[in-house]
Amino acid sequence: MSRAALLLALSAAAWAGGSPSGAGRGLSGPADAAFDPVLRRLERRMEAYETIETASIQVPARTIELGLNVKLYRCWKLKLTGDHGRQTLAVFERLRSAQDALKDLKERLAKDLVAYAAAPKPETELQKRIVESQKGLDALVDAFDNALEAAERNGLLKSADKALAGGRRVISPKMTKDDYTMARDEESPECRK
Repeated sequence: MSRAALLLALSAAAWAGGSPSGAGRGLSGPADAAFDPVLRRLERRMEAYETIETASIQVPARTIELGLNVKLYRCWKLKLTGDHGRQTLAVFERLRSAQDALKDLKERLAKDLVAYAAAPKPETELQKRIVESQKGLDALVDAFDNALEAAERNGLLKSADKALAGGRRVISPKMTKDDYTMARDEESPECRK
């Protein structure tokens, strides 16, 4: 679900009041006072969720083909073998996994927020799901940020500014010359001797 749709659902849920017709909640009054802080926190944290959701995480390749068009290198590949490279790959896989989990959880949250805004009297179970989603999103953001900081400190990645990448955060691996080893491709029939 897009950011605009999620913000609309959040604002509708935050300002929902009783509709005179009794068919869903309108936009005429405040939300449940006990639940309002949850909606406000979601609204404040939306930018952090969006930053991670839209980040371009460039996972390093396990294998790089060398000579698709050059006969001399056709049977050779670069394989990720160095310790630094393996650590970098592990970090990037964790970052991508956290990003995917955040996208899924945010999508479920958006559906729950729409249901909350549409309900004349929201169910307690729905409110619990929204609270759990908010806590889950916050935990994913914290885990993502901690992994990112540790990886930057250890020289495993570099992060480009949003302005340089059309508003998206770009996270790319910082590889060294020892991360890949040239190896003969023994799997393809034309390369076997």
